[in-house]
Amino acid sequence: MHARVLGLAALVVAAGCTTDPLNRGQISQIQAIALTDQIVRIGLTGVATHAPGSGGAAIVLAPRGQVTFTVSYDQGCLEAGSVRVTGTVSGTLNDITGDGTLTVAANESIEGCTMTVEGRRFVLNGSTGITGAFVYSEGGPAAEQGARIKGDFDWTATPGDPGRCHLDLITGYNIATVQVAVTGEACGYNVAF
Repeated sequence: MHARVLGLAALVVAAGCTTDPLNRGQISQIQAIALTDQIVRIGLTGVATHAPGSGGAAIVLAPRGQVTFTVSYDQGCLEAGSVRVTGTVSGTLNDITGDGTLTVAANESIEGCTMTVEGRRFVLNGSTGITGAFVYSEGGPAAEQGARIKGDFDWTATPGDPGRCHLDLITGYNIATVQVAVTGEACGYNVAF
């Protein structure tokens, strides 16, 4: 999957290079959003496409009753490296209607994830957590899903000094259209894209 950068024209609500202890280094708004976008897309797309009943483009019925499964997959980054997502999804779907909610608890391990933004080549390493819920209706996932992505990654940049970014994001994800809406904090910036 080639993740494309959403939000180069994203709304950045407040900005600045920061002295916040969770964030270090010089990173522009566009760079912060581009790096964050890749991590969000890989995590959400992978968890959603590995959920029972997601079936990629074709929606198939999820099992009924108590449902528990593990998620474990690797996704390549734009230029090099990968993000490994592991975790569990569990909950109960009504035996008759297929309605219910499955809770998601997963981790993203970011390993050498590389991309170039505004002439700087970034290499990311770190981890984030993904928590949320898959809402099901009639045995298939509802179109709109939400999750929280929180964690930290270190980055090196050529040219430039290394840094660290903290993420605390709320996401809305449409399974059918693969559209993502993100709000929260990324690398010291309040973002909405």
